Amino acid sequence: SLLDVKGLGVHELADTSSPRCTGFLGLADALRELGIQRLVQRLIEVDGLADRIGTVPFYAMLDSGLKYTGTNPATGWNGERCVLLVRQRQSRLFDAYDGMNFSGICPDSVHATGPGRELRALLHRWGLSAEFEPRALFHLDDSLSDGVEKAALLDDQSGVWNLQVDAACTHFMDFSD
Repeated sequence: SLLDVKGLGVHELADTSSPRCTGFLGLADALRELGIQRLVQRLIEVDGLADRIGTVPFYAMLDSGLKYTGTNPATGWNGERCVLLVRQRQSRLFDAYDGMNFSGICPDSVHATGPGRELRALLHRWGLSAEFEPRALFHLDDSLSDGVEKAALLDDQSGVWNLQVDAACTHFMDFSD
């Protein structure tokens, strides 16, 4: 079985017009991603969903020996070290042939049903969201959330979501993006 290493660079056809798109992985992003991956995986286990959904697990974080001499444009940290995250190999969701898709971001059709909806429901139960700008606060003990019923929040796909998934749409990844 092969491994996937995050932080080795970008694909030659990737859009690198943003200075943030270097392909290097800063220590701050790596620690955030590892922490969120472990949190989400643990919530999946606590809720008894590990037989249906999960996260792509990490095996190691390695110091690359590289360090920004100035500010890392992706994080804003000065002198940040670059690391590599070694994780389980996976194939990313490829949703359409209308351009390069390096992220595996779930389209509405994927996170509206099946494992994507199940993960969103899990996050809602624990007071979390996968939206870039959450539109409602979640309350664990209430049937309502900011005056909106939780079922309606789960049905609402109008936000900008950051759920990235493997090709089978069962394992979620890249929590720092």
